[in-house]
Amino acid sequence: MKFKKLKDEHGCILSAYEKLPSSLVENFVRTLAELENNDNHAARSFPFSNLHKIRGINKSVYRAYIDKTKGWRLHVQLIEGGYLYLNEVLPPNEHDDAAKVVKMRKDKYV
Repeated sequence: MKFKKLKDEHGCILSAYEKLPSSLVENFVRTLAELENNDNHAARSFPFSNLHKIRGINKSVYRAYIDKTKGWRLHVQLIEGGYLYLNEVLPPNEHDDAAKVVKMRKDKYV
């Protein structure tokens, strides 16, 4: 099994541990594990996180669910060299218009 390399230049993992309710930390780790598994990318199958491209922006930014029903999301980008670039963890009150969030925070996205 091969793995995507994670890049966390914005402290996304630390931010997740600070922001997420303790009951969702395991979900966050499970989401990261699913996203770094290269077999999932080859099959384009993400049953837990439901990774999908955010529409309405020019950059290739993807959204993964940490917990879909509670509204916690993770924004990531796939960049050259097989890296998975972690952008940010979004709480329930900030995830509704993903394209708007990306446009407002351009400095976090490659």
